[in-house]
Amino acid sequence: MSFNMERVGALLFLTLLLCSETCSLESEDIDDVCFIRANVVSEKLDTFSSRFQLRLEDNLSAIRNTLEDTVKLLSDSLMNKESKSRDFNEDYFEEFANRASSCRRSKDLHVQLLANGEKYYFGLPPTNWLNAKGICELHGMRLVTIDSGEELEMLREAAPIKSFSSGWFWTSGSDVGSAPGTFMWANGRKVGDFAWDVNEPNDFSEEHNSCVTLRTFQEGKLEDAPCVNRGSFICELAPVCKILDMLK
Repeated sequence: MSFNMERVGALLFLTLLLCSETCSLESEDIDDVCFIRANVVSEKLDTFSSRFQLRLEDNLSAIRNTLEDTVKLLSDSLMNKESKSRDFNEDYFEEFANRASSCRRSKDLHVQLLANGEKYYFGLPPTNWLNAKGICELHGMRLVTIDSGEELEMLREAAPIKSFSSGWFWTSGSDVGSAPGTFMWANGRKVGDFAWDVNEPNDFSEEHNSCVTLRTFQEGKLEDAPCVNRGSFICELAPVCKILDMLK
């Protein structure tokens, strides 16, 4: 639009010059028509200049307002990101400090170092799965996640109880937060088929959550049971505590 207006203005200006030159040549008999035309062109040029100036001022004002709004949005966005980043860092370090503090409490437990280099705690007082989970986490540990058949057999051998009546130990596996019968470890992985006993799992239901136990008598295998049942449990060091333990 501004390009067309400039062309119109230039044409009007050239027309005015031509008319003025023509009028100046008629020195004795001045052509009134030429003067009239020149006046009309001059008025149109003045009108065009005024409109062009107003349009230019409007455009500059719009550009200025747009720039101000953009700068404000960028400034608000940056401040918001800095605030979120600051809050995240504060929350992260607070959580890390709390976990580091809980790691030191693992010394209050009789932790065993097994052949795979991992530390475990066998909790003997029978309790339900949720309480067992809380006891582990309070001491910088978590309910054990069994990653292989070798680890399963190692835990079965190290378990202090292997009787039929009480040889069940809670692990981190459960269908809490999942569909009934979909058992997940604490690390988000699905409980592998390698560990289940024959016809297991078989105790899950829409009416209650089921959790995974390690059977330590006979051949060590995994079974599921209602999480509200009472049993012993196995804890392992939480990942952050493993790191702090290595840095000692």
